[in-house]
Amino acid sequence: MTRARHRIQRTSRVGPYVVIAVVVVLAFVLVVTSTHANSSSAPTTTFSVKVGANAHSFGFYLDVGASSSLGTQPIPGRTEGYSNDLVRLEAARGVGLTLKEVGCPGETSQSVLLRGPVARIRLMQSRCYHGGPGQLAQARAFLTQHRANMGVVTIDIGFNDIRPCINSSAIDQSCFTSGLDQVRANLPVLIGELRRSSGPKVVFVGLLYADPFVADYLTGSAAARARAALTQHDMSELNTVLAAAYRAQGVAVANIPEVYHSGDLTPTSLKPYGDIPTDVKYACLYTWICTSAHDDHANALGYAAEAAVIMKALPATLP
Repeated sequence: MTRARHRIQRTSRVGPYVVIAVVVVLAFVLVVTSTHANSSSAPTTTFSVKVGANAHSFGFYLDVGASSSLGTQPIPGRTEGYSNDLVRLEAARGVGLTLKEVGCPGETSQSVLLRGPVARIRLMQSRCYHGGPGQLAQARAFLTQHRANMGVVTIDIGFNDIRPCINSSAIDQSCFTSGLDQVRANLPVLIGELRRSSGPKVVFVGLLYADPFVADYLTGSAAARARAALTQHDMSELNTVLAAAYRAQGVAVANIPEVYHSGDLTPTSLKPYGDIPTDVKYACLYTWICTSAHDDHANALGYAAEAAVIMKALPATLP
């Protein structure tokens, strides 16, 4: 079946809540404590923020995922992302969360389950866990240890399953379909493993993905703009699969594409590009894709916006 090459225009409803939350993250002056595990088998990070006199609840925040879950940016020393920002936002409303990061750059829905090519599994193990327990084993052990505690778990997995298929001049649709099937099969297993290890006061949030590659529109060529349209279509398909898997197991969904105005073709202005589609503008504003680094990870503003969307997906009062 031939895929539609035209981008579907839809508007995003990003309310003032998100804008206010981003301002809070960027302007908040807090005392931060950050410690890095010394064990060679567990190079995970914990992070907490001092909560003021309005504190009324304390718990943990387990961040499961790949590079974006770790706040990766193409600038040395910048290692804070939406997870750190969410801790700050919750502290502002009196909830003290201690962050535990177990993510690994390049992780896929397959490798996190220790499935697939042995070489990739070994790469993940050596890159992030030095031969010790992998991400899922660490996450399950942490959840089991804290079964009696209130907590938040975010799941940021799936993009790397299809990223190599769309991050090139020639999009490989066969590769994309295979990666999508991989996510469809593996994500429910991952969610189930995590939920079985968690206690009754743990809230799960699954993240969807914005499409930074719409920025190819800026090259001006018809081929590049057709490619931008196709990546947006493919990312929409990925998000449909992710959302279905999360909702099937009662996991709240953080609609990250909404804050990036994904699919919004309304003309808007951004220097030095002039009039461009709104979704392209936000790809430039919230990621490094339009810079010389040409990196699709979020920048500080993008991570802050994502944290606000995650907070919006959480219940008004945590258990």
